[in-house]
Amino acid sequence: ENVRYILQTKFNNYVKGDMWKKVLGEILGVGIFAVDGERWHVHRKLMSNMFSRNLLRHSADVTRKKLSELVYVFNKRIDESDDAEEGFDIDLQDVFFRMTIDITTIITFGIDLCSIQRDQQHHFALAFDELSFLCQKRFLDPFFHVKKVLRLTRNERRIRVLKEVVDEFAYDVIARKRRLSSHGSPLGPDLLSRFVEHGRQTNEEISDSELRDVVMNVILAGRDTTACALSWLFFELTRKKDVVEKIIEEVELVCGVGENADYSYDTMGKLKYCHCVALETLRLHPPVTNDPRYAVNRDTLPDGSKVPAGAGIDLCFYSILRKEDVWGLDALEFKPERFLDEKEPSPFKYPVFHAGPRMCL
Repeated sequence: ENVRYILQTKFNNYVKGDMWKKVLGEILGVGIFAVDGERWHVHRKLMSNMFSRNLLRHSADVTRKKLSELVYVFNKRIDESDDAEEGFDIDLQDVFFRMTIDITTIITFGIDLCSIQRDQQHHFALAFDELSFLCQKRFLDPFFHVKKVLRLTRNERRIRVLKEVVDEFAYDVIARKRRLSSHGSPLGPDLLSRFVEHGRQTNEEISDSELRDVVMNVILAGRDTTACALSWLFFELTRKKDVVEKIIEEVELVCGVGENADYSYDTMGKLKYCHCVALETLRLHPPVTNDPRYAVNRDTLPDGSKVPAGAGIDLCFYSILRKEDVWGLDALEFKPERFLDEKEPSPFKYPVFHAGPRMCL
């Protein structure tokens, strides 16, 4: 009830505050994840209009192609292996992060960074990763704001450099999209093209800086979360042979096998057990483990807790998703069957994708 109250009932009283902008401003700018109030409503409305079923289908096609590329790379490594008996090691998390940066940049920018087959990742991917890491370290430093303003540390000076690299890449792509649009050339199905074309058609042009912030927020939201979820999924599957067998059985039954297999968006949506596996992975290993909020006015929560004005409240989703009084005595067990033939859980019970007005698109 407290979660519902904070994220929905009294949504306007519990805000992101300035902390997100101060800590992650170089990445998020004034994008949807860092702002409140009217600016948030504007970004939310724009994003909601852009995230259509066609974009989801496009995303599914991009993901399928990238997975095929991944299989090719794995098979090539196997063929080149000197000792078939000994095998070789693959850092799956690194592979997943490379794959998801490719997928998200194709979906947002319409550009393939080709990270999967590169020895050295694209300079944008490297800069984005390091910038994200250094900015998030600020959460642990109570004096980061002083260091940031005065550029007192190597990390803060490095953040400035990395932001320039990321911005240069983003603004160059935006400029190219605008040129194509002004000449009447067809734009791609990517998110940036949709925003540029929407602005041209409605005469409500979005500034370059806002476009930059929109795509950066989408990349941050879609790339790291997906890569982490995939990493935890394979961690669990290595310990659950029976789950792996059920996945294979369902995929072969629904999608088919061999060259005639159908891995389309609509067919994949029929994989009920696989869906349960995804839900259970995210329950035990939510990519976003907690979410801080700040009270605008003093308040009293449903459980009677008093909240002073300006107080911070940290919603620990990780804990909620493992509570025995919510999920049962087997809450810590990886058990996809708990979701089988059940209704989708309430987002306040299962806040993996957040809940209330800020729920993930």
